[in-house]
Amino acid sequence: MNNNVFTPKELETYFNKWYNLYVIKMTYNVALKRRIIMKDLVEKVGLNREEYWGFRRITSNQLKTIIELGGINGRLIINKTGVC
Repeated sequence: MNNNVFTPKELETYFNKWYNLYVIKMTYNVALKRRIIMKDLVEKVGLNREEYWGFRRITSNQLKTIIELGGINGRLIINKTGVC
C-alpha cells in the first residue's frame, strides 16, 4: 500500500530543490492520557498559531512539554536521529 502523498518524480524535485532536507518517518503508538488544547500548545509549548499545523519542526523542549502535558510516560518515547 502506497502511503506517500507525493509521486516519485515530485519527491526527486523536492530533494533537488531544497538543501539540508531530511525526511523522517514517525509512528504514533501511544495515546495522550490528557487532551492538550490549542491554547496550551501555543502558550505552554510555544507553538506558533499561524504556522501550518500538519507539518512543523519542534524543539526537544517542546516535545518534552507535550509529553508532560499529555500525561505520557517519557520512557515510551524513542528519539533516534541520524542520517541514513
